[in-house]
Amino acid sequence: MLSHAFSWDPSSEHTPYMKLSFVDKRGFYPIFVSAIYDLIARYENTMHELCLEDVLELVMPIGWLSTGSRYYLILKKWETNGLPQGNLSIKLVKELVQMGGLSRGIGPRMYLFH
Repeated sequence: MLSHAFSWDPSSEHTPYMKLSFVDKRGFYPIFVSAIYDLIARYENTMHELCLEDVLELVMPIGWLSTGSRYYLILKKWETNGLPQGNLSIKLVKELVQMGGLSRGIGPRMYLFH
């Protein structure tokens, strides 16, 4: 039961976020989906149309990220300037590293409140 995952005791030092992981996924994943959707729509019916393998290459790095802000910026840049050649996962990770790393950026997903 979901009620067993949360501590409703106001004297508890733990927040629900500490007891139930991924409780914030509704607010976290849309930034990725939005950027991917926009990229797919931009290149639909063009000679650079994205195939399933391209989409999978875009999705793979999401599991390693603690924030979507830089990921979103990179995909928006690709939407405007064109897709890079080669494996998109590798290109994404390289750009993220150049921007400060995989776990840096605005709006990190998980906070531990004490």
